[in-house]
Amino acid sequence: MVYPRRNLSAEQWRNAQLLSLISAPSTMLNPAQSDTMPFGFILCHGILNTDATSLNLWKLALQSSSCLSLYRDEVFHIHKAAEDLFVNIRGYNKRINDIRECKENAISHAGATHRERRKFLRSALKELATVLSDQPGLLGPKALFVFMALSFARDEIIWLLRHADNIPKKIADDFMDKHIAELIFYMEELRAHVRKYGPVMQRYYVQYLSGFDAVVLNELVQVRTQWMWAT
Repeated sequence: MVYPRRNLSAEQWRNAQLLSLISAPSTMLNPAQSDTMPFGFILCHGILNTDATSLNLWKLALQSSSCLSLYRDEVFHIHKAAEDLFVNIRGYNKRINDIRECKENAISHAGATHRERRKFLRSALKELATVLSDQPGLLGPKALFVFMALSFARDEIIWLLRHADNIPKKIADDFMDKHIAELIFYMEELRAHVRKYGPVMQRYYVQYLSGFDAVVLNELVQVRTQWMWAT
């Protein structure tokens, strides 16, 4: 669910109160956790014909972006590369149609979608920076929120820079963001909090390791030892 969560609309992020520390006060001190994993479907494309979940995820990626920057002005055009690959593989006509449909969607709607995400992130990062400035102790249990916020914002800025000059058909307002400096300002503010209160985070996780991870690890070792003796 990591990639779909990263590519929801700004309204869905807003409704889910993503990155908000104050939306659930009762869990404010609970440590945040997340599992992530890199993946790619160009190399393991066979699964697209056998697994509906993978196919939907692949379409979501194709609708969200049009290109990747390789080096300086060298750009990898995702849709063209995928279509050139699949056109030579028997039985991939449906996937080629998917690519063409997703390309049109990306050209027509991706710019507005990412514009709204940047708008949401400006508000979310501002709130996060304000709360942490007042209560820096929350950087312990909620450090993951800060890194998620910085990661989301970084990805949206890079997306804008990458696509501004490399999309054939675009609406100017979607690719000219006069508020981008404000988003970068809040990113810098969060980064400053992390650097300033690094020792607070360190102390929290040292205590967390000894008070939670060590207990769970001890239980697992005991179960494993009992199993070994039984066999």
